[in-house]
Amino acid sequence: MKILHLVAGMDITAGGVTQAVLSIGRELEALSVRNEIVCLDEDSQERQWISIPTHRQGPAKTPWKYGKNLIPWLRQNWERFDAVIVHGLWQYHTYAAYQVWREKGKSKPIYVMPHGMLDPYFQKAKGRRLKAIRNWLFWKLVERNIVNKATALLFTCETERLLARETFSPYRPTLEAVVGLGVEAPPLYESAMTAAFCEKAGLLPGEPYLLFLSRIHPKKGLDILVEAYLEVKQKAPSFPKLVIAGPGIETDFGQKVARLVEESEDVRLVGMLTGDPKWGAL
Repeated sequence: MKILHLVAGMDITAGGVTQAVLSIGRELEALSVRNEIVCLDEDSQERQWISIPTHRQGPAKTPWKYGKNLIPWLRQNWERFDAVIVHGLWQYHTYAAYQVWREKGKSKPIYVMPHGMLDPYFQKAKGRRLKAIRNWLFWKLVERNIVNKATALLFTCETERLLARETFSPYRPTLEAVVGLGVEAPPLYESAMTAAFCEKAGLLPGEPYLLFLSRIHPKKGLDILVEAYLEVKQKAPSFPKLVIAGPGIETDFGQKVARLVEESEDVRLVGMLTGDPKWGAL
């Protein structure tokens, strides 16, 4: 069996969808399923960390990531694959996938994996009002076609599946399936891993700590956690240190968190890139 993964981009620093595509592909390879990726990156930059054959059909233009090469490539290569998985929403690759699938008479299954992008949070968050209007328009004009007519929507957990029903209308997918994320097993533990992390986080060997390990984004509620932690720490000075590790410290929200903790010696910010090999053992 051969599967095509269609995704807007394969930028490892963006984490999220990129890492999920790699994880799913690697686990499918272990089951003797062959995988290829097509995306809208430019072909000028080789990415050695991608082990799955990747076809870069960029450059992509505009925030929608329009790429004129994608539909011709899909038309030419469509029949080589037994199924197509479209990862993520709201960008040109979903439109292209639906158009070619329809042109080909819907001759093979096409699956859509939203990766949380149908969460109602993104339509309700105060700082996303303009984007919420944009997404509503895109839903009416483009996105509802592939979401409602694809062979199935694939979700990572039951909560994601249920939340997706609350966001847009009409929402009538052909089939909803919870399939997980294909996350690889962690490497075997070695003591050097703990030593490396403690050094990076400025901790003493054996020192207790609380760990927040996630993408640093308003959706994760990290600012609420930090404010609560600092309040508890004032009342209980012996409370363990808080280590925040994840990509996004350099963003506006990440800098907001940094300002919250800049006078505290008990909160440690550890920058990391999703998919960075040096963090693979943590």
